Amino acid sequence: MEVVKENKLREIFKKHGIKYTDDELDEIEDCINYIPDVSFRAHIHAFDSDKFEKIENGKLIEGEEAQITVNLKRMNTKYPLLVQMERYSKTKDAGWWIICGIPSQNELLFVKKISFKDKLKREMQINLPFSFENDPKINVYLISDSYIGIDQINTIWLKPRSEKK
Repeated sequence: MEVVKENKLREIFKKHGIKYTDDELDEIEDCINYIPDVSFRAHIHAFDSDKFEKIENGKLIEGEEAQITVNLKRMNTKYPLLVQMERYSKTKDAGWWIICGIPSQNELLFVKKISFKDKLKREMQINLPFSFENDPKINVYLISDSYIGIDQINTIWLKPRSEKK
């Protein structure tokens, strides 16, 4: 998508001897622009379930609760998030899955089905692993239910970088 944004697609095709008419190149660029370009960020905070609030600047404690905040923002809002599929009789809205887990334990912490137009912020509470030594990271995945190859992953390290070995 960056190649199309920077208007380098035609240059790359020309460099590799790929010949298309201007109309064909316009159509290719248009198709690429329809693919959702999503900025995906995930952050973790200590969480107090008694007060039901996140603890700002609170230290993550093994075995305690935390809150993961996921922020999504569409970068190409010019095009709608509609998908046409051969085996689906009508167009559908593109949907997404947010999946969070601890890879070293094959443990799933949460799965959330979402859809959004431009921006989305979701906060989910989790229980942290009992040992940050054995389970130093949590992965948060953004999986498209409509497009192949645009899935994303954010890794959240449970220990500050200075404490990692």
